[in-house]
Amino acid sequence: LDARKVPNLRRILASLTISVTLSVLGEAITTRLPFRIGTIPIITLLSVTIASLFPRQSSGLSGSSSVLGALLMQLFFAATGASGSIRLVVQSAPAIILFSVVQLVVHLMLLLGLGKAFRVKRKLLLLASNSNVGGPTTAAGMATALGWTKLIVPALLSGVFGYSIGTFLGLGLGSVVLTRVKPLV
Repeated sequence: LDARKVPNLRRILASLTISVTLSVLGEAITTRLPFRIGTIPIITLLSVTIASLFPRQSSGLSGSSSVLGALLMQLFFAATGASGSIRLVVQSAPAIILFSVVQLVVHLMLLLGLGKAFRVKRKLLLLASNSNVGGPTTAAGMATALGWTKLIVPALLSGVFGYSIGTFLGLGLGSVVLTRVKPLV
């Protein structure tokens, strides 16, 4: 057993300290930017940068982060599930549900078709699809539930990478579109 992977109080506190520090730093940077952007993209950029620049030091926190991550994922799933009402969504927005179903079916069929053409393992495709659609937490939950323990970290990383790239592309595209659209008022 790798001693760096075993959670202990010192590693848990170090993980929390780094998280809080990056959050405060991200907030400070965001308030000083000449344009409006949320704090989450800046904090994400800082986190990915730190993990990329200091991989050996960051890997020493992985045991504590997996304990904290599992706990926080369970809280996330519970809070999300407790606040949802499928009946209310079906009653108020059936067209959105139909659009979402069509999107997901096209996404899955295209992914499975291309995966078959390029001979990619089906479990990797399904996990990538989950990571793309549901994000890192649901992909990690799927990998855990299906016993694909070696794919939990890649599922989390692909989801976070997707968030990192997608957030900045979406903010850039939104900025371009909003500057070209005339106000309706």
